[in-house]
Amino acid sequence: MAMTASVLGFDTLAYARRLKEAGVDEVQAEAHAEAVRDAVTEGVATKADLNSAVADLKAEIAPLKAEFAPLKAEFASLKTEFASLKTEFASLKTEFASLKTELRAVRWMLGLVLSTLGIVTAFVIAIGVHVFGAV
Repeated sequence: MAMTASVLGFDTLAYARRLKEAGVDEVQAEAHAEAVRDAVTEGVATKADLNSAVADLKAEIAPLKAEFAPLKAEFASLKTEFASLKTEFASLKTEFASLKTELRAVRWMLGLVLSTLGIVTAFVIAIGVHVFGAV
């Protein structure tokens, strides 16, 4: 992952020349320039390094995408099934409300029939008592 100084725009020759002009010995100036270059460029990623890392990540992600594809399809199927169940539930809810209304009507009618039966029974008993005497 080493990077050349020219990629970073660090000119070791110009740096060493400036040190020499400032009175530093030529050998020391060149050694200092190389040390600075190494320090500046150490651990710096190049575009090629980044491209390689991206390619590695893509290679690792590809199998995961393949694993998730069936899950994605299954999820879509479950989503459709859930929507169908939701519609069916709404239909059942409506039907239940209708049955509840019908049950109320049947209870009312049963009450009416029983009341009428009670009245008719009382009437028959009253007629029987009137016609035949005590029962």
